[in-house]
Amino acid sequence: MTFGKRAFAIAALALCCFAPARAGPPAAGEAATKHFLWKVTGPKGVVYLLGTIHAGKADFYPLPSIIEDSFKKADTLIEEVDISEPAEAARVQQGLIEDGSYANGDTITNHLSKATRSHLEAYLKKGGLPEPAIAHMRPWLVSMLVELVELKRMGFDPSYGLDRHFLDEARQSHKPIGALEDAGFQLKLFSSLPAELQDRLLLSSLVDAEQWPTASICCGAPGNRATPPQCKR
Repeated sequence: MTFGKRAFAIAALALCCFAPARAGPPAAGEAATKHFLWKVTGPKGVVYLLGTIHAGKADFYPLPSIIEDSFKKADTLIEEVDISEPAEAARVQQGLIEDGSYANGDTITNHLSKATRSHLEAYLKKGGLPEPAIAHMRPWLVSMLVELVELKRMGFDPSYGLDRHFLDEARQSHKPIGALEDAGFQLKLFSSLPAELQDRLLLSSLVDAEQWPTASICCGAPGNRATPPQCKR
């Protein structure tokens, strides 16, 4: 991948409670600012690397000025996956069918441990997901759906995700847009997970979903006004 003089790259480095980092000595008035932006300088130019949050809320914004200012300096936006490409969306849909489902009428319950089946049955009974819709899905895909459903229930929206935010800004400023990888790579990565690991991944999502009504998801940079009070340190 070739960068211009400066590139602004968004990658899934973390999803929760980002560790504070600095892109150089703080400017006056920014000594207390905490954020999740890295600055990498080399002979070919500068890359600003930002961990992404795929779903957010309106009060995530405005982002710390150092993040927005760094984006404005960049010549190119490099996203984890280029979600602006219509063909990519079509490939994702096809990939979910091919890599996220069992063939020949096989069902998810045939591939789950007793503990995971129990938690999944409880989740389905409370209406988290429609049972017929997930009957032939692989555990890794159901795990993702559980997390998406719960995030939406708590008011998080992909339209407020950082990747969408900077994609919109790049379009407005006519910056070139690229991607670190395509969605097909990610789908193949998940579908290649061993059955035992997929089972544990789903179990983890279901247990988290049971706790989320009384727990908090710490999304956003520590110290940012968008961070829930109980997540601030």
